[in-house]
Amino acid sequence: MSEFPTQPMPPPEELGPPIPPERVERHRHLRRVALLSALVAVVILLPLGLFVLLRGDSTPPEPGVAPSVGASESASPGATGGSGGATPSTRPGTGAPDGRISREELMRSTIQVPPWPQDNLTGLSGWVKFPGSTLTVPPDDRFDFPRYMFFGDPVYGDVDRDGARETVVPLYCVVQGGSGQLLALDRDRSGRIVTLGTVVATTGEIRVFDTVSVTADHVVRVKVGDFQRCCGDETPQLWQTRGYAWNGQRFRQVSGPTAFPVNPSVTETGLTAGDLVFGAPISGVRRGVLTVTVSYRRGARPDHLVVTVNVPAGVEADGAAEPQVKNGEVVLEVPPPALGGTNSVSFAFRRPATQSGGEAGARVGGVRADGTGLSESDPFNNGASVTVRETG
Repeated sequence: MSEFPTQPMPPPEELGPPIPPERVERHRHLRRVALLSALVAVVILLPLGLFVLLRGDSTPPEPGVAPSVGASESASPGATGGSGGATPSTRPGTGAPDGRISREELMRSTIQVPPWPQDNLTGLSGWVKFPGSTLTVPPDDRFDFPRYMFFGDPVYGDVDRDGARETVVPLYCVVQGGSGQLLALDRDRSGRIVTLGTVVATTGEIRVFDTVSVTADHVVRVKVGDFQRCCGDETPQLWQTRGYAWNGQRFRQVSGPTAFPVNPSVTETGLTAGDLVFGAPISGVRRGVLTVTVSYRRGARPDHLVVTVNVPAGVEADGAAEPQVKNGEVVLEVPPPALGGTNSVSFAFRRPATQSGGEAGARVGGVRADGTGLSESDPFNNGASVTVRETG
């Protein structure tokens, strides 16, 4: 299996300038034990078709169901909606609009994009106007770096049983890896593009998709994988072929496996962090405590987790019993929580009262008993920025 699915990559000029690696590193998991140091910077011009979503929120999906935006919700937002005036055509003998839409047209159209999953990189949703090239998503409260949205190559087939062919096309939101949705699109009788719904997407166990086809019995067949490779990663992947069919309101899985076996190379851990608050000075020193919470959600169970905290210059451990600061960071091994659970870890620090502010961050990675790192199913939830502030 090649590293990336066979979907087109936009030309580099469409992607804009590279993102400073240190801004992306906060959101990515260390892929190997070298993850105990800082992540090695990798250029960001890598958006390929790797990614697809099953749901647009963090609620566990109903088994076998891919939630979607219904066609009735996809009415044009006005004169600027859809393709903005494409001449409608129909398939002879059916009376149904011809729903075949080229990638070039999609890249210059206004499309209703369903919500992106919360356990992956997020892009723009709702009515989104594409500029004729890759769309840059600006930084936001969750991701402080830009992302890039673009369509892959479409396939065509009659997914809604109206006798005319519709468009099934991947929509990606990427940086170093990312997410995507496999969308089913059609035209209304005025020629405007409408969104039937999401066929499947990169969320939960599904982290990547590849080959797509529409069968004669109106089933969208998709090869889905449990791990998204990026940036030279050679983590083994598990692949399955699953089928999805339109039931008039949404796509449901109708064939193929409904779950992956455990991949011994892949885990799913995560980390959240509070603020590092230094209290009022006492004898020229401020003291503060940082608490981070780690989780283990699925996949191979790590032997232990490695928590790394980066702190500003001048900050040191508050006492010999605390993990010590070396080269601006603290590294601590902790046992993993129970499956589906969380554990909290606190770090006590001190700094001279004359110092204030600075940048801090925390990250976590799962490690095997032999010291080698496990790859992360979702690499965007393993790090967190930490606000450093003072009181008193």
